[in-house]
Amino acid sequence: MKKSDLENRMVVELRDGERYLVVGKIIMRDNCWLPIISYTENMLFANKNPETNKNLDIMKIYDKVLGLKQIGYTKLLWERKEKPIYTEGEIAILKALNLLGFERIERKTTDILYATKYMVSLLLKYSLFQDIKRCETKLIKEMLEETNNGGIK
Repeated sequence: MKKSDLENRMVVELRDGERYLVVGKIIMRDNCWLPIISYTENMLFANKNPETNKNLDIMKIYDKVLGLKQIGYTKLLWERKEKPIYTEGEIAILKALNLLGFERIERKTTDILYATKYMVSLLLKYSLFQDIKRCETKLIKEMLEETNNGGIK
């Protein structure tokens, strides 16, 4: 999907998780709005410093709604698929956990990461995997495979 495919009353979700309603040439929610012209055709926020406003990239598009009150209750039409990017330090930790037989990385509701091995957990005391902040479990082997496909910062 492209920016030119956006239609009035569609809902977009930004990288930061906030949802906005498409209204004419803007996207809006409560007391905030952004001009659609600020986005590339690929729906990335166009800015001189892309890291500054990366959270403003459009990540999901939902079906049309009748008003702002329905913004959270609509069908997902499109989602941006991105390969996660890990630092060399994160890759080293993943490799070490994999060698020790740990299978999964989990984020509990306390926002603390755990490495799990046959129902045994190893507490990771700091958040180091940005791409799993919103998901509950990820296989370590899959994360290592992603790094073999060029996913290194």
